[in-house]
Amino acid sequence: MNRKAAKELLHIQSWLLRVDQIVKRGKLFSGFVPAVGAIGQPMISG
Repeated sequence: MNRKAAKELLHIQSWLLRVDQIVKRGKLFSGFVPAVGAIGQPMISG
């Protein structure tokens, strides 16, 4: 696997973990729209 693909998979995994955390806390609502970066990537801080 090339480095770029590995980095993308880690990014996706961290995003899915964050979504799971939000859902478990009950903070997900029908109007939820994730922040998206300039190149269509979800922006995850931290």
